Amino acid sequence: MAMNELKVFISYSRRDEKIARQLAGIFFEIKIPFFLDVLHIHPGEHWDRALHEALCEATHLILIHTANSFNSNNVWDEWSFFLQENKPVIPLMFDDSKLPFRLVRFQYIDFTQRTIDAALIKLISRLKDIDLAGQIHRTKQTLHTVDAEATQLSTYLNVLDDDDTDNHFAHHG
Repeated sequence: MAMNELKVFISYSRRDEKIARQLAGIFFEIKIPFFLDVLHIHPGEHWDRALHEALCEATHLILIHTANSFNSNNVWDEWSFFLQENKPVIPLMFDDSKLPFRLVRFQYIDFTQRTIDAALIKLISRLKDIDLAGQIHRTKQTLHTVDAEATQLSTYLNVLDDDDTDNHFAHHG
């Protein structure tokens, strides 16, 4: 999936707004387009209509799942709409509350057991449809190889400097 096609809808309970805003901040920093109601619905705008349009435009729904969201009718409406439209729902578990029956079969990302960084890498990898952890590992390997080659070149140049007394490039004549 091309990144310009991706648009994430963040579904959460108002009681978990701090988590939603933190996640939105991460998406903003790494340039993942997202919709978060408190940031994107303007004063005077019709709330239900704006949510409906955002749900229709979004390609993925991120469910910030907590006991609060489990008890929110609005959150249930949002992910139910996504299921009806056959769009991906990615539950993020922030406590040990049970997932609703219709979401039990979906693989979730556990933010209670993993380090936050590992959970975020898994989420971003899923959204960008890439192996981010693999890319990080390959980048580290490349940097190690470049560093080793730079060390070899530096050693070679030092040998040339030491041999400068031989005047390899001197004019003979």
